[in-house]
Amino acid sequence: MGRTCASSMHSHPGRVAKKNDDAALADDARRLYVVSDGVGSCRDASLASRIAVETSSQALLSTPSPDIRKTLAWAAREANRRIQEAGRSTNPPQVLAATLTLLLIRDEDFHVLHVGDTRAYLLREGRLLLVTRDHSVAFDQYWKGAITIDDVRSHPNQNVLTRTLGTAEYLVPDFTDGPVRDRDRFLLCSDGVTKELDQERIATILAQESSPAGACRRFIDEANAAGGRDNVTAVVADVVG
Repeated sequence: MGRTCASSMHSHPGRVAKKNDDAALADDARRLYVVSDGVGSCRDASLASRIAVETSSQALLSTPSPDIRKTLAWAAREANRRIQEAGRSTNPPQVLAATLTLLLIRDEDFHVLHVGDTRAYLLREGRLLLVTRDHSVAFDQYWKGAITIDDVRSHPNQNVLTRTLGTAEYLVPDFTDGPVRDRDRFLLCSDGVTKELDQERIATILAQESSPAGACRRFIDEANAAGGRDNVTAVVADVVG
């Protein structure tokens, strides 16, 4: 028997951007949660993120393989292909790109697929765990021990991504799997959250707010109050039984 989840999703353009290039999905029936951020340098960034979310989630429905990683990889590569097709179809043609962070909870385990710098976190028993690894030049410096995780927020290369959907013919996503427990709380978010809020603040919001909706609203409000330099999207999903 599968786990039961309760979630909420909120998205806001922020205080600086004129449009919102983020896209997200929260589907408790399927226990499927997705966040994508269209790379801002491309003209139709919102199209790229929308394709990423819609294609990856729909692809999971059409490939009910028992090999979850294989199914997730196929879904991401299908999204990659369709983003590339969309870019070639614009006038003039352009390179479209987007990040993708996808959480699927099945039976007693969680499965995360990740490309780019949108993130997945897990709050468990008061401890915040970063589930994903940003595909960026700045995060590589953190991974090597040269800077702290909060230094990534102000690093001059924080926006230089090393892997996205749409920019390579063959996509190699990251995967993370693990067991779920009652009262686990997951956060998927765009970098509009992580640019403005440090790890301690993210953990505090997740721990203090009793509902996913309340947590999502706090992330939007506090990220905007801290500057709102980018689009802000948060999906919070609770494992409730």
